[in-house]
Amino acid sequence: MADEVLEQPTKEIQHELGCQKWLFKITERLMVVLDCIKNKTDIKQEEDWQVIEMLHADWFFGRHIFYETLTVPDLTKSATQPNLFDKTSESDTDFTNIADRFYDAKDKLLNGTVSDIPFTKPKKKRK
Repeated sequence: MADEVLEQPTKEIQHELGCQKWLFKITERLMVVLDCIKNKTDIKQEEDWQVIEMLHADWFFGRHIFYETLTVPDLTKSATQPNLFDKTSESDTDFTNIADRFYDAKDKLLNGTVSDIPFTKPKKKRK
């Protein structure tokens, strides 16, 4: 009779998780979802879809907004490098018309009046 094990009847009750356990559970489900997305497999568990729907609704209605920092060029400030194509002497310290000289030199390059590469006419093909 000593070998006989008495089993107590049990029942299961649903108990709401506390905040920390809830966060761990959400994180666990999201890791599974992200793994499914990365491996291009189907999301099979209903719990995972519930987490996705809950977080998508938060994002869609703007309840919890996260921002990311993007670096874009500021077009209001022109970033020019004066004297890039202009040869000036070291004694030239007049900076009032540097931009004008820069744009003049740039225009001459674009017009083809000044070039580092000598221009040669293409040879005509004989038929």
